[in-house]
Amino acid sequence: MKKGAITWTVCILLLQPLFSETIPPEAAVENLTTNWKGDDTNPLPSPDGSFLVFQSDRPGSLEDFNFWFSYNKNHSDRTGASSWTIPVPLRFPLTGEASDTMKILRPQGSVGVEPGLFSVNSDGFDGGGSILWRNDSPVEMYFTSDAKARGEGYDGLNIYYTRFRDDRWSKPIQIDTLCSNFDDRMPWISKDGLRIVFSSNRPGGYGGYDLYFADRDPKTGKWSLPVNAGPKINSEADEISPSFSPDRGMLFFSSNREGGLGHFDIYVSRFREDSFEAAENLGRPFNSERDDEYFTITEDRLWAYFASERQHVDAAGRLDLYRTALPDWLRDPVDVAFSMLIMDASTRLPLGLEATVKIQWEKDSIVRHSKPFNKDPKDLEKSNFEQSLVTGRQYRVVISAPGFYPQEILLDYRGSVPSSKKDHRIVYLEPVKQTNPEESRIVRGRIVDAATDLPLSSTRLRKVTAGKDAEKIETIPTDNKGHFELRLTKGEKFTLRADAPGYTQTTESFEEKETLKEIVLRLKPSSGDPCKGDLPECIENLRIFFALGASDLSPSEKRKLDAVIRILKKNPDLRIEIRGHTDRTFRGPEQNSMAYNQKLSEIRSASVRRALVEGGIDTGRLITVGKSYLEPEESETSAAGRDRNRRVEFRRLSLDK
Repeated sequence: MKKGAITWTVCILLLQPLFSETIPPEAAVENLTTNWKGDDTNPLPSPDGSFLVFQSDRPGSLEDFNFWFSYNKNHSDRTGASSWTIPVPLRFPLTGEASDTMKILRPQGSVGVEPGLFSVNSDGFDGGGSILWRNDSPVEMYFTSDAKARGEGYDGLNIYYTRFRDDRWSKPIQIDTLCSNFDDRMPWISKDGLRIVFSSNRPGGYGGYDLYFADRDPKTGKWSLPVNAGPKINSEADEISPSFSPDRGMLFFSSNREGGLGHFDIYVSRFREDSFEAAENLGRPFNSERDDEYFTITEDRLWAYFASERQHVDAAGRLDLYRTALPDWLRDPVDVAFSMLIMDASTRLPLGLEATVKIQWEKDSIVRHSKPFNKDPKDLEKSNFEQSLVTGRQYRVVISAPGFYPQEILLDYRGSVPSSKKDHRIVYLEPVKQTNPEESRIVRGRIVDAATDLPLSSTRLRKVTAGKDAEKIETIPTDNKGHFELRLTKGEKFTLRADAPGYTQTTESFEEKETLKEIVLRLKPSSGDPCKGDLPECIENLRIFFALGASDLSPSEKRKLDAVIRILKKNPDLRIEIRGHTDRTFRGPEQNSMAYNQKLSEIRSASVRRALVEGGIDTGRLITVGKSYLEPEESETSAAGRDRNRRVEFRRLSLDK
């Protein structure tokens, strides 16, 4: 036992709330109380903001880490500064006297626990937990402890819980279904009490510590067997300290994976289409060059609490507790009922066949189909396409159908939410002029940089043909590699006009004949530097190249990133995806080639991301992805082709294309 218990004030740091669309800068951190020189972590604010339960190794009557709590005397002002009392070891009830039954169930011989009060603390490790609240009162507590201190449980750390029922707290017991003979820790219970997420190093995962889910049967109260959260959440590194947002629409956790600001960073994954999406780094001010863990959102969504080992002018401990005003982009997403009436522009009636609708955002996309019009006049008053989307994102919607030119619209659901939570659009598709297939054929083409012969991603192509009264100008779709297709009639004469941001427009005339196999349009930079004008589109035409097997940036390639940094700073709403690529080179067993190159491609994208962060770009605007050797730009048959495949390229995520 520790002698001479000492009382300390809790370390709660406030990031001053700014405008709702703004992320508070780290410079706004204000120290409100003195800090314990050890570790304060795992903040658990009560729903009304009156109490804060947390984990600490500060001196007390029990050994190791224990739970403590403090009262916020200013909790009635939910947006105001906090005023915390001197923390004391956790006991239930938080206020008032214990009932007679609770007194009976008080752990016998629990030194340091006041008579008539119940506590989960012990002489072993107690921490990494969460609390289920009902009507601002705790009804269940889940936490991490070990069998040595508890007298029961598997080897390593286990998940225990205690329940308040019939005016008493039950004895903490291990949850056998969730635990193993390895470390199972940091459980987080959802607000509805039906899902739990925790961290474990049991075999069969993707890295050291992985996150696992389990669901509780609302009728029997039994937990299902844990399921690994999968590769969109877990990595080859460690994932720890998970938590749900109040509506379970987001999962927060910390990871020491490659590409973060430093050691453990806080990440978020949004729940959509019955699964969690790929995790994103929260960036500053939530993350720093040191450990950042235990991200928790208050039930009113006004504040976020977290623990950090960051350097601060007033910090006296290792891991300290912080809080910040929650920005809008981290609030739980709201469903928006998006619908369309897709029309035939020639008949002004709903489309008579099924249209394909591709909805893209960041790294994900979904493909759905519209309902065909069946000549019922009532269909004019209906939607023939409906899809539930969520706020906080920008969507690119591409509508296509056989025999019609594709149409594209942009949906921006960032910031304010539509008052009706409905968004209805009318879209007209123009029919393609039909030609006799026997008298026409497809000719493919590409648009490239004249100096490097590399494809240009952000391009515009128009086809001009002579008409009786005036020229006919048709926009030809190009993909993100500058590729396009033309359907040409026999002997047709036409002109192509191609341009790209930072390049001089080129105009060339052609005639359909047997020798016309492929069309290559070569564009020259308008000033020698396609990014000289700082146009956002030029980012997609840049390539960063790497030596064989390397992931570090050469001085010449690093200088290319100056243009990317300039453009991102001039366009604060712009986010980009950094896409790493490799060639097929691997001096080892073929079965290991894919895994090796996948990892190398991810490290290359992380290397570029690190250079952009060093240039002053917030990590929240940068998403990294590795493509291994699956998307070559050139043939692998030549050394020059392999050189061009070892690259990083960029894709814009937030601005119009």
